[in-house]
Amino acid sequence: DQFRHLLQHNFDRHYGTNRAPLSLSIDPSWLVSNKGFADVVSEWMDHILRTYTDVYFVTELQVIQWIQNPTSATAIPAFQAWKDKCLIQGQPFCSNPNPCPLSTRELPGEEFRLYTCVECPKNYPWIQDPTGDGFSF
Repeated sequence: DQFRHLLQHNFDRHYGTNRAPLSLSIDPSWLVSNKGFADVVSEWMDHILRTYTDVYFVTELQVIQWIQNPTSATAIPAFQAWKDKCLIQGQPFCSNPNPCPLSTRELPGEEFRLYTCVECPKNYPWIQDPTGDGFSF
């Protein structure tokens, strides 16, 4: 109940003021290890979509697509970039990802954990090092 209240409180704060995007950055492994929380998120999202006709749950890529081609709220239902659907079929790529303890030069001394189904990168992927291999622009 507290988690749902937290979601709703943060949504109300964003929706009721300047309508800045609300980022839901929830680690899937946290949802798995906290039984029932995925159901709370799903039920809360269903409630929001039933209650508000001008709210959308989108991916980071879809946010970037909108930034590149700003579209008014009335034209969003026809926004082509958001019409693509991701159909998940079968089992996930891997069910036991590698937990990679990593650092980044942007935040020295901090350790981040990245879960990946492939080999761990050398560094935590970051803005100036998107692959985590030490690359710099």
